[in-house]
Amino acid sequence: MAQTGFAPPSQAAVSLGSYFERREVQVARFAPADYQAKVEPTEADIEAYYKANPAQFRRRSRRTSSTWCSTSRRCRAASPSPSRT
Repeated sequence: MAQTGFAPPSQAAVSLGSYFERREVQVARFAPADYQAKVEPTEADIEAYYKANPAQFRRRSRRTSSTWCSTSRRCRAASPSPSRT
């Protein structure tokens, strides 16, 4: 069975205050087509941005491995066997 309790008015005001407040919201929409003709980056601009913001273009490396086991044979280690030349 869950426990129940009462919150003091000061805690209830903090928790529920934002729920009962009145807020105003303004929305501004920017259509890309309106600005596309005004923007003409050069190759130098693109390269400069790329060099100035390398973290935006970096992907974390991922490694995957898989092991296939036959029911008639024992599974071998997941690491690949060394190549023989």
